[in-house]
Amino acid sequence: MKESLRLYPPGWYMTRRALEDLELGGYRIPKGTTMVMNLWGLHRDPRYYAEPESFNPDRWTPEFTRSLPLLAYMPFGAGPRRCIGASFAQMEMLTVLAGIAQRFQWDLLPDQVVAPLFATTLRPLEGVKVVLRERDPEGRTTVGAAQGQFPAGRFSGTARHGRSSIRLGQPGNVGGALLAAPEWATTG
Repeated sequence: MKESLRLYPPGWYMTRRALEDLELGGYRIPKGTTMVMNLWGLHRDPRYYAEPESFNPDRWTPEFTRSLPLLAYMPFGAGPRRCIGASFAQMEMLTVLAGIAQRFQWDLLPDQVVAPLFATTLRPLEGVKVVLRERDPEGRTTVGAAQGQFPAGRFSGTARHGRSSIRLGQPGNVGGALLAAPEWATTG
């Protein structure tokens, strides 16, 4: 999850206002200036991350984590204005992903390019197209497969409808992804 949040931080930028005149990196910043910090760029900085454009979850060893400078990784911001829902969001991501992974094996459609949409929060521009294969009760992948799309710009069912969970296989929003394609949505 850390590597996904590094490459695609939900809060991809943050702003702060200078409370006094200051010099930062050789630049004079007058009091009252609004500064924008690019977390997308920070998380792809080769000074902190070898092969920064590569998805490598194995990089997050305890040694690597200790070697990172303070604030080189902050997908939800930092300090007193850090996202108030960061802990809940991470718990929800883990719960939803674990629940889906227990029931389905998923693979991206071949040759798919997932382009980012840089809005208030970061999300996929055209959604993410996947092939789902349902697992049997022992966790083995069954033969049948169906395609579905996780569209961009959907609200989480939790946030929008006040639900804390949804049964997998039922139509509805889960973590921002619409699970309503009747070809592969099954009841359990």
